[in-house]
Amino acid sequence: MYYTIASTEDLNNKVTVDFSKRGNKYSVELYKRETKDFTHKEFAKLEDALNLYQRLVEAIVTGCYSYEDRKSWLK
Repeated sequence: MYYTIASTEDLNNKVTVDFSKRGNKYSVELYKRETKDFTHKEFAKLEDALNLYQRLVEAIVTGCYSYEDRKSWLK
């Protein structure tokens, strides 16, 4: 089963960051609406996924890093 736990939207850059649960794994997803570019990374541990999600949210709030930089964190 898949469901979204939290979602944060970067209104200025039209990018969404989602924190989701996929079965027994957690997923952090980055989606840019203008280009329909989607990237995600799965984690076995909640803490690891949450750390990345929080890092991405902090980048949105502070306006730091480009979309490409943020996307590279998911690789």
